[in-house]
Amino acid sequence: MTALSPPAASTCATSCDAAFSVPGDDADPASACRALVLGPQDSADVVGWFHVEDRAGTPRRETVVVVLHRSAGAWTHVYRIVEPARGRHQVKLEKVFSGDRSAVARAWAEAVLNRPLARPLP
Repeated sequence: MTALSPPAASTCATSCDAAFSVPGDDADPASACRALVLGPQDSADVVGWFHVEDRAGTPRRETVVVVLHRSAGAWTHVYRIVEPARGRHQVKLEKVFSGDRSAVARAWAEAVLNRPLARPLP
């Protein structure tokens, strides 16, 4: 597992701070943000990302995103998005919180996923 340097952040169309420029890493974290289904009232925040190897030893980038869904009441979700070498992203729902619990979800993700996460700049 390799931690990355914090990137320079900007905003993409999904309100997800995920347009990164990381030296030595040509992956596009904004593509992870685009893998999520977000409504017009929803907001997404990239908590961080890390690199792992799958069973075959192929490196994969995983991005952790906290999403506040507002279309049917407020629900906060923590997603882990696995970016494949080719093909479709795998979106894994890690945790659900009732209401706007973004700060709690972010803390949970950092503590429970227990991996060194590179983080976007505030």
